[in-house]
Amino acid sequence: MYNPFNTQTQHTDTCTPLRYLFSISISVYNKWMFKEAKDDGEAKNIFPFPLFTTCLHMIVQFTLASLVLFLIPSFRPRHDSLNPHAPGTRAEPIDPKKPLMTKWFYFSRLGPCGAATGMDIGLGNTSLKFISLTFFSKGQYAAYCGPG
Repeated sequence: MYNPFNTQTQHTDTCTPLRYLFSISISVYNKWMFKEAKDDGEAKNIFPFPLFTTCLHMIVQFTLASLVLFLIPSFRPRHDSLNPHAPGTRAEPIDPKKPLMTKWFYFSRLGPCGAATGMDIGLGNTSLKFISLTFFSKGQYAAYCGPG
């Protein structure tokens, strides 16, 4: 039942419009960045490298996130933040000296997720060179809401 005073409902009602606002703003910006300029009747791309731009943005995001984690240690994951009573947790005690996220964890879990996200954004930016912004936005909306 819909309850407008429910905290989760308020969160959803606030975040969903903001998410669409930012998504559309970024799409309009990307379409502008990769549009064709028509000077003297000659068409040329302003900046025809959408995958390079995405790669550069991902490097900047990684650098800023690393800097925040380095400068503000309270944002780093801690052993005491794990729930020992959660289903599927190990029975043996956790060694606080052992790193919480190992290189294998990054490689096997975070790496594929980051690569998929990068390809999603990069190929989306590349598609803006070939399709209209309206079609791109409709495709995004359909992907978020599902087929039905």
